[in-house]
Amino acid sequence: MDTEKSRSWAEFLLPLYAVALIYIYMRPEVLPQRTEEGPLGAVVVWSVWAVIGTLAGILAISGLVVAFYLLYSPIYLMQYGSRQFFAQRWGIVWTDAREVQFYWICLVVLCTLGGLALYDPFLAAIVFVMLAGVAPLFWRIACKYR
Repeated sequence: MDTEKSRSWAEFLLPLYAVALIYIYMRPEVLPQRTEEGPLGAVVVWSVWAVIGTLAGILAISGLVVAFYLLYSPIYLMQYGSRQFFAQRWGIVWTDAREVQFYWICLVVLCTLGGLALYDPFLAAIVFVMLAGVAPLFWRIACKYR
């Protein structure tokens, strides 16, 4: 099995699942409930719940990675961000400019999410779930075109 194709399939599926998760949260009546269709209907319901649980775990791991980078960005910029200035001044390269740029973007996203959470926490949670859903796809695009 080609890992490149399987990863791209997961990167395509995770944003769709994030949108579906938000839709299901808004309308919980669309979730499969009990069925009176016998054993086959019960298998279908359990299969749907297995897929929902599996994708929720993958989305949760992606959310943890996104949260780590967002919360670590101020710490990184305090410790290593100033080295970029001294590296350009003295001619010694300590950090990569793209790395510092990545953490600046993370800090801007963190501040934006924090401000949005103060204004509307529910909307901030929706934006974070969507960000966690598209994070692997954004990471792939950023790594491909750097």
